[in-house]
Amino acid sequence: MTPSTQPTEDSIAGALAPHFDVAFYVRQFETSPIPEDPLRHYVETGWKEGLDPHPNFSTQHYLSMNADVRERGLNPYWHYVVAGRAERRLPRAVGGMRVERLRNLRSLEAIKASWTRKDAYPEALSVDDLSGDARVLAALRADQVLLSICHDHFRQVAGGIQLCVRLEERKMLDHGMGHLAIHPWQPLPTLADRESDGLMVLHAQGEEIGPVRLDDLGKVIAARTPPQYPISVAVHSLLGHEPEALSAFLEGFAPQQVLFWLHDHFTLCESFTLQRNTVAYCGAPDPASPACGICIYGETRATHLDRMAGFFSAMRPLAVAPSSFQLDFWRSRADLPRTGEIVHPLATLEPTTDQPPPPPDDSPRLRIAFLGWPADHKGWDTFCELAQKGRSSGVEFHYFGSADIVQRGIVAHHVEVSPERPDAATLAMWTSAIDIVVHWAGWPETFSFTTHEALAADALVVTSAVSGNVANLAGQDPRVFVLPDTEALIREVLSGEIAALADARRAKRKLSGLIYSGASADLVLAGAKRS
Repeated sequence: MTPSTQPTEDSIAGALAPHFDVAFYVRQFETSPIPEDPLRHYVETGWKEGLDPHPNFSTQHYLSMNADVRERGLNPYWHYVVAGRAERRLPRAVGGMRVERLRNLRSLEAIKASWTRKDAYPEALSVDDLSGDARVLAALRADQVLLSICHDHFRQVAGGIQLCVRLEERKMLDHGMGHLAIHPWQPLPTLADRESDGLMVLHAQGEEIGPVRLDDLGKVIAARTPPQYPISVAVHSLLGHEPEALSAFLEGFAPQQVLFWLHDHFTLCESFTLQRNTVAYCGAPDPASPACGICIYGETRATHLDRMAGFFSAMRPLAVAPSSFQLDFWRSRADLPRTGEIVHPLATLEPTTDQPPPPPDDSPRLRIAFLGWPADHKGWDTFCELAQKGRSSGVEFHYFGSADIVQRGIVAHHVEVSPERPDAATLAMWTSAIDIVVHWAGWPETFSFTTHEALAADALVVTSAVSGNVANLAGQDPRVFVLPDTEALIREVLSGEIAALADARRAKRKLSGLIYSGASADLVLAGAKRS
């Protein structure tokens, strides 16, 4: 029965406090700023934005299925806690996460709007400010300058692309060269609209400088560098950028070369993981196909591709793929103007003679892990299902990454990989004696740092058939196993041949060195060779 009185926000917060999962809630903010008081945020605005307060409760599902709650504008989780649970109302959809995501699917515009930052809009630095900044000037006086273009704050957000920018920044600085980096002040899951505000955040020589306008930054670069000056540009992501404004900015100072990294599939679709309606791999079909017609990304895909083609036509970049798999995949689906293409792996494994003591074999339990950000397209939901089924059989489940997860039956290890600690995840897995890493990606991975970290720790890697470069590694490394479906995954890693192999090889495991590349800095300092 729906409560007859309208609760205050304070009373709602008090009722929800014992049931609110803070760690789970803040993971939904992706690159948006995390609120100082997550519970208060959910009570005031979060539920209206469709955010979930707990992994076992869906805000959108509860509102869609309970008209009395929806029509009175009641906080759905508060209603469930004080009344709905006793009335046996369902907190989530029947049929699993995929069914629920489809039922609660929002439009692309609504998703985009949910990324809007709530903090005050900053004032951009002036041309005089930039021209007088010693760090900007130091970068522009160097013998070689690299400008990295990213999609979010690469010092604050953990991820593969962000790590690449930090790696190339460090290598340029270690060689006494100049490094600049820009990313949108307002991150977005799509391209920015034409004639958008386009405020960027500038970094120079390893330090954040502040908000800038592209026009102003372009004036400073053009004024401080002579013609033919060796400035290279590395485009890591166009998410959140207006490609028309960005190409005009770059043409203003005519960089020596433009490298375009194929870290994901954003050149093919705004769904950069090629997930139709956020739930299933689509294969990047023709934009006019019926498959695109039923997807939230389909309506704007043709326009997106036109804008990508415009950027490539203006810049004629060198396409850089982190794996041969990705270059072959991209070639099969894109025909964008470019000066050439090259494969440049982001990390390699090397034998090492400096072997730490082997992990203690003090438990007969099998240890299975998930690495990296706990996103569903990376297989986190499948890993949680595996953990739920495997706990009763005595198997241990572990998580290694920078997210604060609270999941019953999964031991969390907070690990942050950086240029200063590139082996942090590998060593954490080694000391925890991890036997198997599950990387059940639902999209074609273009490289996968976490898979290389797992192999460096000499763990077995189990992956799906659609995981791109991860599945591709099965033909190169006998420790990588590709399985056809989740039933085979559950069977093989809990009690099948993979579980038996993991148990048998414990005493023979050896740690490898994981050597990170300098990303674009390698190519800039050595001179990129076009194919």
